[in-house]
Formats: sequence, structure tokens, C-alpha cells
Amino acid sequence: MKNENKEYLKKEYLICKPGKYPQGSNQVIITANDLENIANSYNPEFHEAPITLDHAQSGPAYGYVSHLSFHDNGLYASFGELSPELIELVNSGKYKRPSVEIAIYKKDNGDTFPYLRAVSLVPFPAVKSIPALQFSEISQISLKDTNPSEISSEPDTLIFSSDSIINFSNNKINNNMKEKIIKLAESFSLPAADEETALTNLGNKITSLSEINGSLQSKVAELETKLKERETKANAALVDSLIAQGKALPASKEPLLALAESDPDNFLKLSESLPVLNIFGKNLTSQPAPIVMPGNSNHTDILVDGKPVTYSDVLKDIKLQEKLSEQQIVSLREKYFSS
Repeated sequence: MKNENKEYLKKEYLICKPGKYPQGSNQVIITANDLENIANSYNPEFHEAPITLDHAQSGPAYGYVSHLSFHDNGLYASFGELSPELIELVNSGKYKRPSVEIAIYKKDNGDTFPYLRAVSLVPFPAVKSIPALQFSEISQISLKDTNPSEISSEPDTLIFSSDSIINFSNNKINNNMKEKIIKLAESFSLPAADEETALTNLGNKITSLSEINGSLQSKVAELETKLKERETKANAALVDSLIAQGKALPASKEPLLALAESDPDNFLKLSESLPVLNIFGKNLTSQPAPIVMPGNSNHTDILVDGKPVTYSDVLKDIKLQEKLSEQQIVSLREKYFSS
């Protein structure tokens, strides 16, 4: 090989530009910042990106990338020693343009970073407007050196390494999610120096809030129980008061308590409207007019709604008290205890 062919060792070649590129059914966005990070992270001692053909995952390397730089809105590569076969393929026009393989590697601390895995020469590159390679004495190839007719119109296919942990689009989604997590932590005035700290503090906050919620629910249940107990005691006191005032019979206590439990409003209305019965008064001597039952001239009954009632019925049904006079109730009671 002639010595002038090694002028490529002194040159930089544009291999990628910012833009949107399809990757399968998704679209990948590569920004200038992404390319600058790739250039800054490149270290041949960590991984020396090989030069391949058609993104072959096996086979020989035809050379290696010695250095990367970002300027003029593009990622530029310098090459080390290239094989004669590659120089011949490029200079004969069989392979003209580069396509990059970018992997996302993970550091020991879990952080990820984009890295140039390989440069492959292809007939149809993913990134358009990349100048054709020529390993001649031109110091640097720029966009104006490219013949537009040589730019392929085939669909773009941006190749990423199978080693990739995540692709650029997912990485940007993750970055957006990280920002939201950090902002959420900050909204609770929690320390959020990074995503891990924010998640830890948010987890602790959620646990704390869950414990507080559980405590509040227990407190509410306790207060509801106490309120129920107070209502029951208040109802019992009111019924006892009605009985003491002679507005209700002792036997009516349970029905009145049941009414207070099931229908508090009507119970209060009833308690306010009940008259004093005085059924145990000693001066009540007048008797209700007897109602003679047909067919039995020697038997008298007190009727309510056409049906005979007893003192036992009055004790069981408080509403009967409203339909009977005090004298009728006294009569029923005397009859009940004399029988």
C-alpha cells in the first residue's frame, strides 16, 4: 500500500448527525447532546469500536475507531489502521457511507450512558446526508462534497447493538419519568437529590401516610362507637323519663327503644306528643261505656277499629294508647289483673 493512502489517519469523518430515525415500529430521536455525550464517553481502552460491513455481528474487523469528536453539529470519527480490503471496497464505490451502532452501557453504580459500539459501512445508511467515505488525501469530507444523487432514498434503518440495555427513546422516557419522580418528592418537601433518593423518600412518605390513614380510620370507628353508645343512653333516658312522667307504660319501654333505634325522628315526635296517662290514679272512678258484643249480653269488651282489645294488647302496641281514653285503659288494666 502506498504511503499516501494512510492520510486517513490524520482525518476526521462525519459518521452521524442529530435527527429522528425509525427503529422498527418506533422512532428514535438523537440529539446533538446525545452525540456530544457519545464523543465524550469514547475510550478505546474500555471498548474500541470496530469497523464492519453491513452491521455483521461476526467476522473480521476492517479497522477501529481511534477517536471521536463532536463539532459542526455532527459526530466525527478518526480511524486507526485500516485493512487494504476495506480501502479497496470504499474507493471502488462498493461501500460508501457509514452507519453507526450505538449501545447503552451500564456503569457499576447503575447509571447508563450511550456508547459507540461499531461503525459499519453499508449501501443504505440510516442517517442521510452523511458524506461518502474516501480514503484519499482530502483533509476532511463535508456535506458540500456529497453528490445528492448518491444519497439513498431507501427507508432508514438505524441500527442499534443487540447489547443495548435501553434505546435512546426509552432513555428519554426514563429521564422524563425521573424528573416527574423528583418533582413529586419535592412537592412533599422531601429530599430529592436523585431518582433513587426521591423514590426512597416517597416510599417512606407513602408508608407514613398509610399508617396515619389507618390510625384515623380506627379513631373514626372509635368515635362512631362512642356516639352510638351516647345515643343509646340518651334514648333510654328519654324513655325512662316518659315512663316516670306517666306518658308511657313500663311494658312499652322495649318497643319505644326499638322505635328510637330505627326511626329517631318519629320517636322524638311521639315523645313530645304523648299525654300523661294517669292510669294508676286513685280518683279515676268513672268507667267507659261498655260496648256489648253481639250474642253475649253478659260480656262487655272495649273495641278499637271494630276489634276487641285487652290490656295486654295495649302493653304490646303503644299506638293503641292514642285510640283509648285514660278511663278505658284503667278499665282494661283492672280487668286484666282481676281475671
